[in-house]
Amino acid sequence: AELVDRLNFFLSEKQVAGVPEVFLSYRITETATLVQWLRRKFADEGIVAYVGESELQGGGDWTAELNAAIEGCKLFVALVSPTYATIDPTLGSLWTKREFDYANNISKPITALWCGGDYPPKALGFQLSSVDPVDTRELAQHEEAFSRCMNDLRAIKSASWVSQERQLKQHHAALTGTPQDA
Repeated sequence: AELVDRLNFFLSEKQVAGVPEVFLSYRITETATLVQWLRRKFADEGIVAYVGESELQGGGDWTAELNAAIEGCKLFVALVSPTYATIDPTLGSLWTKREFDYANNISKPITALWCGGDYPPKALGFQLSSVDPVDTRELAQHEEAFSRCMNDLRAIKSASWVSQERQLKQHHAALTGTPQDA
């Protein structure tokens, strides 16, 4: 009954309009409360967070939808819980492992929130061995986790802006024939 209530929450909640900037990768049975809280916090900041259960359409191509959301996001947030990225189908879904692997393969910035279990999980030991997670096992640590996500997102946006500015200067220099630093 509790799982049904959680799913109904995700399915009934309206998505903030816009392209998702943050992709939340999680196991609903272990981290639904934190996911709901993060989604609201991001929405309060005007940031769209992709939460699979409310975005995926029944009968649709879930792999294509998830891949598109991961490709379009600026920050991939892995809520690492006891069965996150499990490779044992008897312990849960393989979806979070697929999501993480895809984000990692296309070089998406990844923020790890440790929600319980071993860190890093065996299935992601190599990928997460150099990632310093935010410990979110206690409710008091959730605000710190959100702050880390926001700081990471700001850093990504800032780097993107600097890169775009540099490209504009190069383009202007090429069009006008003037040195880039002039």
